[in-house]
This record gives sequence, C-alpha cells and structure tokens, in this order.
Amino acid sequence: MTSPNPRPPSSGTSRSADPTSGFPEAIGDDRVPCMLIVDDDEISRFTLATVFARENVSVAFAASGPEAFEYLAQNPVDVVLLDVMMPGMDGFEVCKRLKDDPALAPIPVLLVTSLDSPKDVLRGLKAGAEEFISKPVNRSELRARVRSMLRIKRHYDEMRELGERMVQLHRQREVMTSFLVHDFKNPLSVISMNAQVCAMRALPPEVRSCIDDIAAAAQLLDRMVLDMLDVARSEEQTLAPQRAPVDLGAVAREAADRENNRAVERGAEIVVTVDGDARLDADASLLRRLLGNLLDNAIKYGPFGRPIGVDVAARGGAVELRVRDEGAGIPVDAREHVFDRYARHESGGRDHDRRSRGLGLAFCKVAAESHGGRIWIEENVPRGTVFCVSLPRVAP
Repeated sequence: MTSPNPRPPSSGTSRSADPTSGFPEAIGDDRVPCMLIVDDDEISRFTLATVFARENVSVAFAASGPEAFEYLAQNPVDVVLLDVMMPGMDGFEVCKRLKDDPALAPIPVLLVTSLDSPKDVLRGLKAGAEEFISKPVNRSELRARVRSMLRIKRHYDEMRELGERMVQLHRQREVMTSFLVHDFKNPLSVISMNAQVCAMRALPPEVRSCIDDIAAAAQLLDRMVLDMLDVARSEEQTLAPQRAPVDLGAVAREAADRENNRAVERGAEIVVTVDGDARLDADASLLRRLLGNLLDNAIKYGPFGRPIGVDVAARGGAVELRVRDEGAGIPVDAREHVFDRYARHESGGRDHDRRSRGLGLAFCKVAAESHGGRIWIEENVPRGTVFCVSLPRVAP
C-alpha cells in the first residue's frame, strides 16, 4: 500500500517510514508496528493518518466498529485510534468490547473525540481506554502519546513471548522428569527385591541392619517416584482415582503398621483411633500413600519419645482423617504454601529443623483433591501440628 495522500482513504492500510522517527523500530518478529484508525468520517481518517506520514508505523483504517473487529480478527494491531461519535456502535462500546476480549485487551486504545467533559473522559476510562485526546488534535501531542503506547505494547509483547518461552521450557523439564522417574522404577524394584531376598537369609546382626536400611531407603525412593508421577499427572489433569469401597480406618491401621519400625526408632508410638463408619469410595493405593507421607512427616518432625496420633472419624457425608504430632509446628502464614510443589518450610524443632521437601505434601494435596476432598493444617494444642484431610464418601 502507499502512504497517505491528499485523497481521503476509506479502508485498507498505508505505511511510511522515517529512520529518524521516535517510534519503536519493530514489534515482535521485526514487523513494523501497526496502528488502526477507526472513524466513520473519511476526512478525519485522512487527517489522523497524515500525522504519522513520516513515522515508522503501518496505518490501517476502519469506518465502523464491526469493520474494526473484522480487521482485528485477521491482523496484528499495536494501537487503536478510536473515534467516539460513530453511528450504531459508538467508540465507548467498541472500546469496551475490545477490552472484554482477552485476545484483544492488551492493545492500547486512544479515544479521539470532540467530547471533553469530565463525565465523558471518565466514561472512556471506564470502557478501558488508555488515553483520551480531544479534537482538534494537537499533532505533536498525538504522536507523543501514540509513541508511548507503542513502546508499552512492545514491552508487553516481549514479556508475553518470554512467558511463553518459560512455559515451554517448564513443559520440557516436566517431560524429562517424567522420563527419568519412569527409568528409576526398574532399578528400584531390583534393589527392593534383592533386599527382601537377603533379609530371608541368616545374617549377622550388623549385616541385617544394613539390609533393613537398604530396604527402607528403596521403599522411600519408590514412594517419592510415585509421588512425582502423580503430581505430574495432576498438573496434566490425567490423574483419575480408581475408586472402590475402602475402609479408611483399616487403611490407617495398615499404614501405622508399616511405619511402626521407624516410629520405634524415634521412641514414638503411633496411636490409631476410629470413630464411626469410615467406609468410602476411594482409591486405596492413593490413600495408603497419602497416609504414609503424613506419618513420615510426623515421625521425622515430632519430638523423640512423643506419640503420634491418627484419628479417623465419620463426618456426615465425609470421612475425616487427622494426623497429629507434637513437633515445632508450622506458622499460620506458611500453612498454605506447605502443600506447594517443591516448597520448603523450616522451623526449629528440639531435635532438628522441620524441613519439607515439598513433594510428599504436594502429593497429599493432589490425592485429597483428586477425590473431591481437601487438606489443611491446624495447630495441635498445646504443641505441634495436625494435618487434616476430609474426603467425601462418594465421588462428587
């Protein structure tokens, strides 16, 4: 297309470039920035276009709101100069509809109008316009304002592209992590099976202790691997619990039995209480691992020699699980973030700092929410922490 000329343009595009222009040299992939002038009057469109005749900007025209949206749907635009007084759809309505569209909302809008009362200015700003300039237009002021908005739009596009790149890199990392996690499962299975075979033989006490440590470490790694897989599935919305009738009280007792040896090493006792009917439709495997992670957390961070409580109780249409320890506790402002993936929280305890690797508790949240339930933290009076899980009896 040609640059604006003495004949008023009706619609289409024009372009001019001046290396001394103060306008951004390029937008996005080295394209010249585009300005869309929307005005039902041909003379007004022509007049506005001539203001930018020597600027490094491409100019497009639309004679109405519908025509503007038709152009915006097919072409990238970096700033819109919008007349207010148009028949049918006026500039306020065009601006509001543009800002209500997530794909178009980042485009700066400058309202150009003979209306200059505070009420009209306020109406334009409420519609979402970034700038408001009155007719007759001061050419230098208009160029300066458009120049500023184009720079803002360029920075927005750069930040958006950076964000998209970061998301892409995050996805690539997640894919690589999933591959690694899957690859870990086979050698872990070999370690666990061989530890079990060795444990069945008559061995000196010091060797048996080493074998027990190997088996326990392999079991912990296996649980971490499964947690990573399920957290990743949750983010991809592919984690689906395999529901069947489950007695949460029985699951709690099984989990306590599995963790009993570790608790004894800490001089602790796991006390399980069940109040009422604890049956529900759930994925027993996910619940076992949820309980295992909560008990692992309580054993590590509870003080030596103090009991750990596991309470299971019927609560109407739900079953509630509570795992209590008497450790250093978790500050109120940190409780929500404890369940974030890879979050770390530290609080000085009597034996050692309370440090969460963030993955096991992130899985607990995933497991609870995948069942339509929730998990939260309360204070254990007079000292310690209670991890609370509420699960509906039937799938929501």
